[in-house]
Amino acid sequence: MQPRHYSRRFYEAVKSPWPTFADDVDTAIAVIHVSHRITRTLSGPLHAELIYSKEHQKADGSIEHHMRQALAALSPTDIKKGTIVDAAIRQIVEDTIAALGVSDPKNAFADPANHPVMTTKDGTREIPTHKVRINSWEKP
Repeated sequence: MQPRHYSRRFYEAVKSPWPTFADDVDTAIAVIHVSHRITRTLSGPLHAELIYSKEHQKADGSIEHHMRQALAALSPTDIKKGTIVDAAIRQIVEDTIAALGVSDPKNAFADPANHPVMTTKDGTREIPTHKVRINSWEKP
């Protein structure tokens, strides 16, 4: 037989502070909510290929998803096809490209000073637009 200090039970030699100690500990542990916080986020190509938006149903019944994209990352076909979701933002982006006289958004919006600006309704503030929501893909 092994001596008492070599027991496999770690707390065997410790006396309970009160008679219902083990039940109280079990109850306290049962109400603990564990939160697993994400310590590393996605970045790079993997992040760019993921869709995080909810489904948006169009009038014809098809489903589309929206993504935010930087103005400099837009292609000329994105502008021509009208993939920018918000009509007011789409109009100021098109007007800014026309005013700059450049057809490629990469060249037009490389400088943040060239980004389109919306004026508030009361005309007191100007809000620059650096990113737009686009239709990322559709499914029938």
